Amino acid sequence: MNYKTLVPVLFLIMFHSYNVMAQGIKIKIDKLKYGIDEPISITYTIEKKIDSAGIEGKNFTVESGPDTSTKSNYSEVSFSLKAIRPGRLRLPRVTMYSQDGVIKSNDMFVEIIDKEFTSEDLKLVTYKAGHTFNISLPVYMSKTSGINSYSAMEYKSEKNDVRGYIIYDHKKNNNLPESYAVNDYYEAVIKDYMTYEEQRKVSAPEFLKKGPINFIETDMTIFDTEKKKTIYYFIGIAETNKAFYRIISWTPEENKTKVKTDFQNILYSIKD
Repeated sequence: MNYKTLVPVLFLIMFHSYNVMAQGIKIKIDKLKYGIDEPISITYTIEKKIDSAGIEGKNFTVESGPDTSTKSNYSEVSFSLKAIRPGRLRLPRVTMYSQDGVIKSNDMFVEIIDKEFTSEDLKLVTYKAGHTFNISLPVYMSKTSGINSYSAMEYKSEKNDVRGYIIYDHKKNNNLPESYAVNDYYEAVIKDYMTYEEQRKVSAPEFLKKGPINFIETDMTIFDTEKKKTIYYFIGIAETNKAFYRIISWTPEENKTKVKTDFQNILYSIKD
């Protein structure tokens, strides 16, 4: 008899101690729109004393906090956060623990804006690579590896979803005839390049001579079935007295107008 009476009493006590309250926490924030590198100061308050608090959520890193202040009838928890990606993001939820139970904050969203390129970002930096040639990249790109095993140099910007590489063919080492010209090299490169991809489209090549160097550039798009989006490729060919170069850069098609000039600047900066 005592056993049967005790069980429901224990159940009620346990149920009450883990009761979750969805209201009562106020969120203080300076504004609803922030830059990707801008710190976000956020304060959670409640009109009661709490024992502890913690936050949960993704898309943000905690720069500092929690800073907690509590009195008999008021508690405040503050954090400094930074977003790790742009977009409309839900702020981390805070969970407060008090003698009355567990209290969780409601959802609140902020708009995170990607950093705009500054004139400093767009300055070209000169790199040396391979058989001694110079190439310039915008500051927001950096050298990398692992993209193409035949490349002399590779570059990327994870943040801006840009990648590229450079391959060269030395004229003497490849025993090319003297009549072999930049258009021959272009045709050899383009005829088999990514022909297996869906919806492959190649624009007419454009020729340019800049000092002693001959250039060809063309645009190509393919449909990436894994990413389910169209990818834009800028294919640049350069012929110097020593070698032929192929400079291939790519990004999602929606970024084309933003970065094509940068792709062209990379091509036309090559010197050996």
